Amino acid sequence: MQGTDKRNSSKKTKMPETLVKHAGRKDSREKGLKRKGSGIKGTLLKAFLVPVVLIIILGSVSCLLATNMIKKKVEESSRNTISAMGMYCSLLTGNVSAKALEMSVGENLSSYLKYAKVNQMKAAQYLNKVRKDFIQAEASVQYIYSFHLIAEGSAGLTSMPSELGENAWQGFMDSGEGKYLQENMPQGSAWLGSHSFLDQQLSISPERYGVSFYQKLPKRNAYLVLDISTASVEEILAGMDFGENSIKAMVSPDGREIVRIQSGDKSTVMETGDEFFNGKDFYRESKQAGGAGSRYVEYGGEKYLYVFAPAGETGIMLCGLIPQSNIVEEVHSIRNLTIAMILLACVIAFVTGSRIATKMGRAVKSMTEGMGRAAQGDLTQEFCTESRDELGILANGLNDMLASMRILMKDMQKFGVKVKEMADGVAENCPVNDLGWEIYPEGIGEVCRKVYGVLKKPIYITENGTCDNGDRFRARYIAEHLRVLCESGLPVERYYHWCFCDNWEWVEGTSARFGLVHVDFETQARTVKDSGAFYKRVIQERGVSEALYEAFCGGEYPKNGEDQG
Repeated sequence: MQGTDKRNSSKKTKMPETLVKHAGRKDSREKGLKRKGSGIKGTLLKAFLVPVVLIIILGSVSCLLATNMIKKKVEESSRNTISAMGMYCSLLTGNVSAKALEMSVGENLSSYLKYAKVNQMKAAQYLNKVRKDFIQAEASVQYIYSFHLIAEGSAGLTSMPSELGENAWQGFMDSGEGKYLQENMPQGSAWLGSHSFLDQQLSISPERYGVSFYQKLPKRNAYLVLDISTASVEEILAGMDFGENSIKAMVSPDGREIVRIQSGDKSTVMETGDEFFNGKDFYRESKQAGGAGSRYVEYGGEKYLYVFAPAGETGIMLCGLIPQSNIVEEVHSIRNLTIAMILLACVIAFVTGSRIATKMGRAVKSMTEGMGRAAQGDLTQEFCTESRDELGILANGLNDMLASMRILMKDMQKFGVKVKEMADGVAENCPVNDLGWEIYPEGIGEVCRKVYGVLKKPIYITENGTCDNGDRFRARYIAEHLRVLCESGLPVERYYHWCFCDNWEWVEGTSARFGLVHVDFETQARTVKDSGAFYKRVIQERGVSEALYEAFCGGEYPKNGEDQG
């Protein structure tokens, strides 16, 4: 046996030829890595660059989709808001018109007009009752500001402190609203935005009421006028919250506009002067729409989202102009957040990738150098690493390998055989279903015998079936399993097939069909399969005859290893 010094000398002065070649290739590879920058760190950073690029693409696409979605949601929300207020306004005006109709056909008002020309005493009695009706109606309906009665041949009546006088009818007919009613609806009712005659006669400020309802009394030259308070109109407009600088209005059929420009969170201010909607093409088109809607329009050199909704059949229109900047502002916040998240994700990806690459590079370099020395014959190397992940496991594995190479190789061989068996699972050419599960009818008998040997109780088969997406061999599967159970001699009292119809499987979802009845998952239509017809015959005939087997059970099982597509 040679001494230690001699062995070391031999190792230094005379290296085997294969190791010399290996060392040469190693030096060549290290130089190549240094020249090309293709080490682990560079490779990992390039690999991390792929998800970073995907993150940028995903963020950009998500931002675009979110932008379009937000715009649609804002537009839809605005339409829904003004549509809801339109329905509320329709309900309010409907209540007012119903109240007007109720009063116009009421006994007190009819009797007053009847006796106004022929019996002043009775007329006076009913006049007091009508005034009382006016007061009670005004008190019961909060959004009514005032009542007025204008009738030919009798004194006008009003809930205001002033009086209309005897000649109110002719003055009313000569006014602008009187002429409008005669030309457009001489026998019916109408909603108008103002009444200049009553304003002048009773010193009413148009700012006190928002819109007025004119009810023509049946078979009489008389109108009952009900004013809705401006506060009620303000409440409707306040419910149309469209954001800063949005323009909101109620436009009556005669063209009066009650306009508010939203300032701040909820507060609104009155805007007077030029008309905002009358005379505009987009307003004329919206009146013909027949319902709520929206569109983008140019107004005052800026772009707005125009939303509108009619108040039932009254002819009143609720309108809104929402600055596009309000909508874009929300979109910009999403865009800025998306950009910030993308940048943060990129920074995190690069920092994480750099740290992982550096850590891996050090560990791999240490193990590579140690393996190089081991390749030269120094099997006393010990691989030390701070990593507790797969690299640490690798280092421990290398240590075990160098400690007992031959035992490790044998263990690896055994392990490889086990892995192959587990991976293969089912032997070649073995019958399988469409999920690759082995079909072994005898297995159900073996399990039943084992269970019965322990429990000695009657046996219920609570679930037995197979995945056969084309219903090619399910009938054969059922028949062969029933045959095994019948021939087993065991007390099998019940058998339940899995399952009645195709269903949702926890793992496979709807891709695996186990049912006797086919289910179209789009239309939910049910169709009995051939295997379902077979199962019905088995129940009816209480068994599987040879003719029944030949009629339904000719399908071949797929074989493991064959193309299941």
